[in-house]
Amino acid sequence: AAKVMLDAGRGNHEEAINVLPRVIELWVGAGQQAIADILRAQLVRSRVAVGDVDGAQEIVDEALSRLDPSIAGPRVAMFRREAGLIRLRNKDSKGALSELSKARKLFGAGGNRREEVLTLHRLAHAALDLGDVATAQKRAKEVLTLAREIKHERAIALARELDSRLALVQGDAEEAVEAGREAMLS
Repeated sequence: AAKVMLDAGRGNHEEAINVLPRVIELWVGAGQQAIADILRAQLVRSRVAVGDVDGAQEIVDEALSRLDPSIAGPRVAMFRREAGLIRLRNKDSKGALSELSKARKLFGAGGNRREEVLTLHRLAHAALDLGDVATAQKRAKEVLTLAREIKHERAIALARELDSRLALVQGDAEEAVEAGREAMLS
């Protein structure tokens, strides 16, 4: 499992797609459904990376039909986020906003601030894709506030990069450069 996750993290998604189903099967056989679901989420990301969006969607649909949010909230959040990212990939920003909002709430309710802030960042991007600059700015501000609160440097950099894009959309080149510089420094 660790090797295949490392391979996927290094961009070797074809290998992950070949190996993960067997590894997932072994974890299910060992009665470790939570670990199997974490690996399924990686399988979703790897399938999307190689362009098999339909295969990824099947995995998400199966997981969401099987999992109960009141019992397995963090895993449901994980698959809701993946559903949102698939919708973004399919240029369905409105559907992505809905899925990502559900995921963010579940991550927040479960106390997983790290995943909440990263999901919130994706929400801001989905709003920007829809052309809703006001919502994107509001979400970007929330991302930056939460990222600084939990001292998550990557999320701070992502928030400032988004601020830079938003400033460009609004014609504020000076703020765009400043936000971009801060993102690079983070």
